[in-house]
Amino acid sequence: MCIRDSVSMILAANVGIGVEGLEGKQASMAADFSITKFSHCLRLIMWHGRNSYIRTCRLSQFIIHRGIVYSVVQTVFSLLFDGSTMSVFNGYLLMGYATAFTMAPVFALVLDEDHFEKDINEFPQLYKELLKSRQMNTRSFLQWVWISFFQGGVMMYLAIELFSEELFQIVSITFTSLLITELVIVAAGVHFRVLWEQRRLHLWLFLAAEAVSLVFFFSAVFLLPDTFDKKFFFSPQFGLKTLIICAASIGPIFVLWLFAKFVLFRTHRLQIF
Repeated sequence: MCIRDSVSMILAANVGIGVEGLEGKQASMAADFSITKFSHCLRLIMWHGRNSYIRTCRLSQFIIHRGIVYSVVQTVFSLLFDGSTMSVFNGYLLMGYATAFTMAPVFALVLDEDHFEKDINEFPQLYKELLKSRQMNTRSFLQWVWISFFQGGVMMYLAIELFSEELFQIVSITFTSLLITELVIVAAGVHFRVLWEQRRLHLWLFLAAEAVSLVFFFSAVFLLPDTFDKKFFFSPQFGLKTLIICAASIGPIFVLWLFAKFVLFRTHRLQIF
């Protein structure tokens, strides 16, 4: 990284930060980032740089999770039906799952902020933690893979156990559980208190993204009568059992997260704050 008012040095660096100086705006125009004062580097690196790194890691992890969960559901479905190569979801649902139903909330994660800006400047340890690459490494990747396998397996197992008499509705059951689980997992990674006090607009935009996904999904229920049986879909039995499936796939993960946060790493948190 190069922080200079020299065009040649900025062009030679991997990341160039141009400072407007005696050479005019040539350096800022050739740089990746432009600042008017050298003191602005503190906020650019400590705040915006930190947020950019964390958001990129989380976005990548949730996209990986979204894909692996579906793959597990498809694998279990094929094994249960004698190795059938038939897709558990049709093309419309697959396209919707990768775009309209989940895209907005996942990409809205770029609006999240995990700490107050004043805390980042006051506690440099929060930035130092990023140097350990704990946000995105082999361990975190394997954790998300395990979560995906667990949730996909639980969804299919409980769907078959709870709806043993309505197996012909397996598409509606598994897809609804899969979508709700994904939306809840994404929402669980957002720091609502920080956004409410610091970036309230970002909070409303994230909630709007979640709402838009649900609107698209319920629209698909009415637009795809061959895929969803509306009478069965809006029955109390379907709603209750689907919530049980979602709770069983999300609850244990949430309990383990609380245990890790408040028990395993409590000493480390107290050292920072």
